Order: sequence, then structure tokens, then C-alpha cells
Amino acid sequence: MSEEDCKRVDTTIVKMEKFCDIKLQLLDHHKTGLESSKLYDWYYLDDTMCATRIVFKYFEHMLKDLGCLDDFSKLVNTYDMWYNTDDRFNVATLLS
Repeated sequence: MSEEDCKRVDTTIVKMEKFCDIKLQLLDHHKTGLESSKLYDWYYLDDTMCATRIVFKYFEHMLKDLGCLDDFSKLVNTYDMWYNTDDRFNVATLLS
């Protein structure tokens, strides 16, 4: 997200907080968001994982019995990040 977009979102959230209990958490994996992620505590950037894996890791502590989703998010991550030396890679390519 651009710094300009982040500023607009942040301003909106600050206004909304006056009327309701709201929390924004942006999960990103694109390196282009690095500078913006440094400016806002709600902007989480991790370019070592795909978006599927980041979302899974974010919610896993809130939910129970996610074994199959954990495995699936690892497969997606292996393929999306092109970890072709990972043992899961051959199976992960079936996702495409």
C-alpha cells in the first residue's frame, strides 16, 4: 500500500474509533509496502511468506483444530514463494 493510501485509511480509522470499537490490521507480503509498514502499527509486512500463510498465522491462535488448514497454507506458501527445494514442492505444484 502506498503511503498516501495508508494515510487515508489511518485517518478514516481514527474517525471511526470515535463511534465504534474497531481495530485495523493490514497483512501484506509485498516488498513495495516496506516504507508504509514502518509508519503504521496496523501495517504488518512479512515478505518471507505468501498471503495465505500470513493470514493463517494471524488467525491460528484464535481458532482450534486447524491441522488441515496449516498443511494447506504450507503447500500454498511453498508454491507461491517458489520454494522448489522444499519436500512439498511437487505436491504444491498441483495447486496451480
